Amino acid sequence: MPRFMNHNYSFSEFSRQSSKGVLVIYADILLKIVKQTWVLFFLFVSRISEISEVQSTYIYIGVFVVFMFSLGRAYFSYRNFKFKIVNHHFVLKKGIIKKTNTSIAFDRIQNINFKQNLIQQFINVYGVSIETAGSNKTEIVIKALSHSKALALKDLISSVAVSSEISQELQKPLLKINQITLLENCINLIVSLGIKKILVNTFYLEEKIKNFIEEKKFKIEIKIIKDGNNILNTGGGVLNMVNSSKDMDFLVFNPDTVWGENYKKDIEGMEKLYFLNKVKNILLLVNKNFSFDKNLSGDFGLNNNVIKKDKLNNLIYTGCQIINKDLFKSYSVHNFSISEIWNNLIENNNLYGFESLENFYHLTNLEVYQNLLKN
Repeated sequence: MPRFMNHNYSFSEFSRQSSKGVLVIYADILLKIVKQTWVLFFLFVSRISEISEVQSTYIYIGVFVVFMFSLGRAYFSYRNFKFKIVNHHFVLKKGIIKKTNTSIAFDRIQNINFKQNLIQQFINVYGVSIETAGSNKTEIVIKALSHSKALALKDLISSVAVSSEISQELQKPLLKINQITLLENCINLIVSLGIKKILVNTFYLEEKIKNFIEEKKFKIEIKIIKDGNNILNTGGGVLNMVNSSKDMDFLVFNPDTVWGENYKKDIEGMEKLYFLNKVKNILLLVNKNFSFDKNLSGDFGLNNNVIKKDKLNNLIYTGCQIINKDLFKSYSVHNFSISEIWNNLIENNNLYGFESLENFYHLTNLEVYQNLLKN
């Protein structure tokens, strides 16, 4: 079973919110109308006995028109709200009549926050707010994203931002903790597991990764797999690599986690569960209380090693999984997120998890990296 590492993230094409966002936007519009017209509503109710049948009919027609107009406005607001990420900028297009284009550099983004009001909880979507430096208000508000897409967006912005902040010429896997690069830590763990071959997925600064591997002369076969001219994202990157091998089962590492031999027993336990139960995908998880970065929110819940989405979602994906090639049968090599596969498996109770009790160190951003260096 080959092991390979994936560190691609991208929202390179314009994307919309979840289609459920129409309901969230519609509810927001109606709430604003209620706040502005509650006095009129109160007067109507208090004097309803004095209003003629004809007047009541006109009022009801007016209310119906307002509801339908608001629904149309919500739909077109949803349709015209599009965003993408390009050249380390978050780009947003929105507006019905007056259309606006907004571009925010990643180095201006201070916080990315998730929230759920009652409606968002009911339809299982998250609101995402993006706050920037030099502004006393939230710059961008996305009304409705699935939890997995919201996390992917946050992770992408954070991961690209840290690469920009630390160095324009250094890839995150080549950053050092205790004088050892994240990539070397990861490869050393794989070697300790008795693995014979590694596939390394690259896109940005591929030559630096290649030169580093050649200079280190690791005692294991390592093959470099290129994305090509376009970033393939977490799903497309994995598919691109599994297509280069005849094997069916793959252990995937994201090297922006600080891996060490302390994870060896957990990974061996995860492998045992994977093969004994003949599952197709299993993720290595850790409770968010074990995370060095206390700002990381949980991704999943776990019940008898089956991954669930619940209100607590206390478990974080560490960046290590075992996945079967068959899960990619309906996919071609293009830009897509691995969370698409995860979500399909979760719906059918077929995504498995193995919980680690190790402390979790993930290079989320520059501040976390600097704090890790101090420890």
